[in-house]
Amino acid sequence: MAFFKKLISGKPPAERKSPAEVYAGLRNRILTKRPPTFTGFWGVVMDMGMPNGIATMIAVADGTVSMYTSAGGGIIGVGPHEGPKRVASDLLQAAPEFSSHCEPTTVFPLPKTGNIRFYLMGPEKIVTKEVNAQELSGGRHELSPLFSKCNALLTEIRLVDQKQRAMPKPPSTI
Repeated sequence: MAFFKKLISGKPPAERKSPAEVYAGLRNRILTKRPPTFTGFWGVVMDMGMPNGIATMIAVADGTVSMYTSAGGGIIGVGPHEGPKRVASDLLQAAPEFSSHCEPTTVFPLPKTGNIRFYLMGPEKIVTKEVNAQELSGGRHELSPLFSKCNALLTEIRLVDQKQRAMPKPPSTI
């Protein structure tokens, strides 16, 4: 949550963005701004439709690994940490094998509540697929292994976040 507060505070009220606007901007940026230097599959986005909003996990070939929510809050900048770095690399290497189960897209809708939507960013196009979360977690869908890899990355993101929260804060110099 602190990340979103930093983005929206410090500006006059008329210029402040809501957490939902910040979320939409971050999500839109990853889905629409293709890095020019990547030639293979360069990103995976997993949107999770929750009862209180959307949670989005991203892994990008440049080392970006983050998770943020439409309600405000998120965990960003964990890509350099060993666990997320290793698991994100594995996820990105596996992405091409799942792309044949997805459809090309140029629009980026959010999933319905209870569903998961994947976006696999490839060299020439982005493909997507929305699937019921229970079907994925039960291992009954061809994208279940992708879902498992994304969940492994979410676990690593949370472990880094927990470790960082447990560290003592330096004293304020103000």
